[in-house]
Amino acid sequence: MKTFVIDAYLDNCIVLPEHTFGLTVIDAVRYINCMKGEKVYDFVLCDRVFRTSRFDYLTKDHVPVGGVGFVLEWFRAMGINHIAPLNIPRALWSKCRRHVCIGRENEVEGEYMSKSVFTIKDESNGSVSCPMPNNAGVRFLTEWVDGVISEWRCFVFERRLVGIQNYSGDPFVVPDEDYIQSIISTYQKTAYTLDVMVYRRAGKTQNKPITDILELHEFFACTLYGFADYERLLPMHIAAIDDVLAAHLSRDGVNAHSQSSYVGSSALQEYM
Repeated sequence: MKTFVIDAYLDNCIVLPEHTFGLTVIDAVRYINCMKGEKVYDFVLCDRVFRTSRFDYLTKDHVPVGGVGFVLEWFRAMGINHIAPLNIPRALWSKCRRHVCIGRENEVEGEYMSKSVFTIKDESNGSVSCPMPNNAGVRFLTEWVDGVISEWRCFVFERRLVGIQNYSGDPFVVPDEDYIQSIISTYQKTAYTLDVMVYRRAGKTQNKPITDILELHEFFACTLYGFADYERLLPMHIAAIDDVLAAHLSRDGVNAHSQSSYVGSSALQEYM
C-alpha cells in the first residue's frame, strides 16, 4: 500500500498541509478508499522529519507530496542528490514556434526567458535582455513573446491528456488541441505537466492565435490549479516518484538511506 507523505506545518497545535494540493491528495485518498470499500491508500502529515524511532517514511512505499523543496529533500534522504528541471526537452524543440536554445546570455541578442539547466524552480529564472556581458553560465533560453492572451497547464498521464487548467489570461481563448496532442505523442514520460501559451505576434491582431510550449514540469514540481481527478491524481503522483527512483537508484537493492547511488551527470543530458 502506498502512503502519501504530505508536507505540513504546526499552527496553534494543529497540523495542517502546507499547500492546498496536499488537501486535494487527502480528499483523493479518502474518496478512493470509500469507493473501493477498503484502505487502498493512506496518508500522513510530515514536517520534514522523515525517519525517527517511531516511523520511517524513507521507503519506496511512500510518496512525498509538497513543495519542490520538500520533495527534493525527501529524494536526497533517499540517496538521490540531483534532479534537473525538464524545461523543454530536446525532443520537443522542433515543436517550438519561437527560438529555443541552451547557451549563454552573453552570446545571444534579444529578449529571452532564461532558466537554470541544473535546478528546478531556480531563483535566478526570469526574463533577460541579451546580451548580458557578465552572464557567461550555460542557461536554457527561450525567445520572449509579447501579446500572450492565455496560459494553460495540461496534465498528461500515460501519454494521454487527462486535464487542462487555465491559470492566466483569457479562459475563452483556448490552446490548439492538435498541437497539444502532437507534443504528447512525441514525448515519452508517464506523468508530467505541459504548460502552453496562446498568443498573437505583435502587430498582427487579425491573425489566428498561436499555441506554443512554455515548459514541462515533473508532476511533483507543479501546482494543480484546480485539477482534481481523484481517479488519476494519486496514480500520477505515484508514477512521478517511482520513475525518478527507478531512474536514479541501482537495480541491485541499494540501501536507500546510504550515500547516493546516483552519480550526477551533466544537467544538459536531458536535452541531448
